[in-house]
Amino acid sequence: MLLMDDRKPYQQQTLSIRISESMRDYLERARKVFSAARGEVVSVSDVAKMLLEGARHFHPGLPLEVAELLGASTEALAEIRTKWQHQRTLSRAELTFLAIWVQTGCERLSEDPTMPTAASYIAVLEAILAVRDYREARSDDLDDYYRENIPGPEDEEEFFERTAKSVPDLYRELIERLRQSPEESKPVLAGRCLFVAFRDEPFNELESVNKRLLPLMPDLFRLAARGHWIREHRPVRPRNDGFAFVANIPPALAEGFRLTVSGTADGDLSLNVTMTARTLTYPLTSYPQIREFAALLQQLEPGNVWNGRQFSGSADVAGSDRSALFHFRRYGDGVSVSLPESEWAILKNLFLAVLAEPTLQPLLNELSLMYGEL
Repeated sequence: MLLMDDRKPYQQQTLSIRISESMRDYLERARKVFSAARGEVVSVSDVAKMLLEGARHFHPGLPLEVAELLGASTEALAEIRTKWQHQRTLSRAELTFLAIWVQTGCERLSEDPTMPTAASYIAVLEAILAVRDYREARSDDLDDYYRENIPGPEDEEEFFERTAKSVPDLYRELIERLRQSPEESKPVLAGRCLFVAFRDEPFNELESVNKRLLPLMPDLFRLAARGHWIREHRPVRPRNDGFAFVANIPPALAEGFRLTVSGTADGDLSLNVTMTARTLTYPLTSYPQIREFAALLQQLEPGNVWNGRQFSGSADVAGSDRSALFHFRRYGDGVSVSLPESEWAILKNLFLAVLAEPTLQPLLNELSLMYGEL
């Protein structure tokens, strides 16, 4: 049955159609894809409308393939990592699925609010340009989308100059600005452009696209793993995970502090902070905890408050009769510690020195692929 309201042709028209259970199931799976990509709930009717309007872009079966990957996201990301590291070609569905998590990694805050780094956003912009280079037809509407979702000047004249530029010129300028000034306003919506590029760009040279993307995959995958950790709170562990190997790193000592590093049974990292003067040991039992505690040490300043996912901190302003006092508390166990500024500086320097230990870098790199850039 097909019904169309044509009483007022200048208004949006309504279409009703009977569909089979299999088509309903297809639309429901597609709905999960669009909801994940947008970060908000999308209705089945909205999905049907988007599919009809974008019929010339979508590839047959793509939403269903991506939805199937979303049904087992952790395992699918682990498989994508294995394929990428063995230089096997990723399908369009796998690339689109990866971009959903990249988008989350770009847009959502995590343990360290200064992340992701400018280098990660550069990788996303480079990937968009790489895919765009293989398009086989004009896609001016896609270029409009790519322009609209990156930061630019608010001045009206500069805005029109910007929109008149080609996407490659515009992106290259932004990439150069990010390289020269990493604190430049970051293109947090770039992940959306990458998702649209993988989903909609008219290209058939899948193997060539994969080769172009290969040097960018470590950064792209870290962003995807970051998005997965933020949303699912699970690491993307390889299938052969086991006890993490940590090279023989002797305890790090500084006045009043002792730091010891060890691997854990599930392939993670543990770091114990012993405050010898207080006979207190403060365990950090996972990579996310360690990364957030490092961010707290680096970013907390006197007179400020710091709030993360696992820790909170504050620091009093020094007075004429006292030095600044730094406080931190872990939400999970409620343990609070207060340190004078002199001891805070010792702990900060010692902690960062341990994380910079060369023999620890292989494990930290591996954990960054499991948890992402935190």
